[in-house]
Amino acid sequence: KAREGITTETAYAGEFSLEAGTIARLKQLLLTVLGEIAHAREHQEVLLAVADMIITIFALESVVLRADKTFPTSSEAKQELLKAVAKVVVFELSSQFQAAATRCCAYALEGKALTDMLKTVSDLSACAVEGLLEAKHVLAQASQNSEKYFF
Repeated sequence: KAREGITTETAYAGEFSLEAGTIARLKQLLLTVLGEIAHAREHQEVLLAVADMIITIFALESVVLRADKTFPTSSEAKQELLKAVAKVVVFELSSQFQAAATRCCAYALEGKALTDMLKTVSDLSACAVEGLLEAKHVLAQASQNSEKYFF
């Protein structure tokens, strides 16, 4: 059912709408993968990959929600930092999610089912982030200016 209704949109329309869209796609992908690998759910390696996907979604959503909550009352400089953090984290965690989903599928599927799911994983976990290098530069400069490492 999740695979039939793959969504790439979210009702959220705020400053972090692209990031929220990524979260929505990853949640849909999680449900799709769970449906496809249900027969192998008793294997520990499969469960670990599923746990990695769930933890990644939680971390990603936490960062985006926190940035969204803080954004309206922040200074312009801090808003730029929040945007940069959201971009970098979404990109990095989407990559982690993709790796976990790929592992999960590789453990549980074979043949055409595996090939099809790997394409779905690739399509839905892709994170088209414009300005990623600039965002990293913003964070690096802020870290250098404050003489503190953000992460």
